[in-house]
Amino acid sequence: MDGVVGLAERVFNLPVRIGAPYVGEGVSVNSSNKEVSLDKLPTPEAKQRITAWIESKGIGRRRVNYKLRDWTFSRQRYWGEPFPIVFDDAGNHYPVSESALPVTLPDLADYAPVESDNPTALLAKAAAWARTTAGAAGVSPTLLPPGTPVTRECNTMPGSAGSSWYFLRYCDAQNTDAFASRAATDYWMNVDLYLGGSEHAVGHLLYSRFWNNVLFDLGLVPTKEPFQKLFHQGMITSFAYQRADKTLVPVDEVEEKTEGQYVEKATGGVVTQIVAKMSKSLKNVINPDDVIAEFGADTFRLYEMYMGPLDASKPWNPRDIAGCYRFLQRAWRVCVDEATGAVRVAEQKDNELERHLHRLIKKVGADIERLAFNTAIAAMIEFTNAATPAGPGQKAGGALTRDQLERFLTVLSPFAPHIAEEVWDKLGNKARGFACHQKWPAFDPAMLVDSEVEIPVSIMGKVRTRILLPAEAAKEPKTLEAAAMAHAEVQKLIAGKEVKKIIAVPGKMVNLVLG
Repeated sequence: MDGVVGLAERVFNLPVRIGAPYVGEGVSVNSSNKEVSLDKLPTPEAKQRITAWIESKGIGRRRVNYKLRDWTFSRQRYWGEPFPIVFDDAGNHYPVSESALPVTLPDLADYAPVESDNPTALLAKAAAWARTTAGAAGVSPTLLPPGTPVTRECNTMPGSAGSSWYFLRYCDAQNTDAFASRAATDYWMNVDLYLGGSEHAVGHLLYSRFWNNVLFDLGLVPTKEPFQKLFHQGMITSFAYQRADKTLVPVDEVEEKTEGQYVEKATGGVVTQIVAKMSKSLKNVINPDDVIAEFGADTFRLYEMYMGPLDASKPWNPRDIAGCYRFLQRAWRVCVDEATGAVRVAEQKDNELERHLHRLIKKVGADIERLAFNTAIAAMIEFTNAATPAGPGQKAGGALTRDQLERFLTVLSPFAPHIAEEVWDKLGNKARGFACHQKWPAFDPAMLVDSEVEIPVSIMGKVRTRILLPAEAAKEPKTLEAAAMAHAEVQKLIAGKEVKKIIAVPGKMVNLVLG
């Protein structure tokens, strides 16, 4: 072994140490062909030679790539949590005593980073705070004499570090002695559902698991994994506008001259509308305050859930917001007389609406469990259309009884809480608490089955009329044929014509083929 070590040091000029890994620059061996040789070249020279050779052959080009390897701590911010560590002039580190925690950030008149060829942590700008004594910094006198000059650690834990464990703080947010008591974490942890975009899986979620695993190993939390289930929400896209040179124009600086043609207000130059990820860099972020100011918070909330499946990417289209607004207007008119402001309550229950309400309760309850908010809202729109007043001639009492209204408001409240709670209060339910705190209404399975079904009747493939039959009878083809042929409208349409064939699909449709 000594001979091998000596040969390596002599031939390749390598400082070999037995028993320890070598982490310095190496020397290339067995790295040559007929055109280029890297043998005996130190790593930096070998890189330069092989890069030059690749470029000379026209098979590649050199490029410098930068990669952020530490998402949590490399993204320095002034307002991050300071590390409770100081260094003496010899570079030795010492902890700040627990009695001196937390280390508070200094006040600065200017938070802009210092421009320098040798970048430093943002907090280093607060020189009077950074350069202090061991006693002023809170270091125990058993570790350092109080008058010892020290320099505080100026790197911080940025917001992404704190956000990696905040879910634990939610368990016991008022605790002044610990991030959370063990009794609280035993009760709440682990989290049932983590809902976030795909980027979270490689950023926030990764670091959350890291922090939780460390705390679990220290015996401070009861579960090794912080989250039971991960659901990826889709990306929200939005319209953006591009000039001919591909640069982007802020959306508020663009106007639509004619349908489908957009121009930049300042220059009049034509821009192209594109769909892209909603982000600050693309200048196509929608300000929620603007939508809420025009349509209200319930509409904004509803539109976000109604855009499409939660796990799918969806385009933000301002023109579609009005549809959600109109639905809420209809829901309000179902419940409240617009002329008087009084609640509209029917004296007698409409059996068909009761059946429809039971279907709604089942549908929305199941859709919430599987995060299918868009189809739950579609069901509420359908129910509201069925219960909407027909017009001035409609009876004053309303379509829904008090009991039906209360059940409808309970179903509506997770989606449009402001309207639901206002009508709930108008019903005199203040003593019962909020609508959102009520028990989810039950549904009767028997009410989910149609007693009658409507069957379309087609003649030569075109629907001409419809017949109403008992649900069981509609399952029999012969019954369907007889009912269709006996219908007065059908008799009028086929008068004097030969019926060559009748196609009856049980429970679905009847089609007559004429000669």
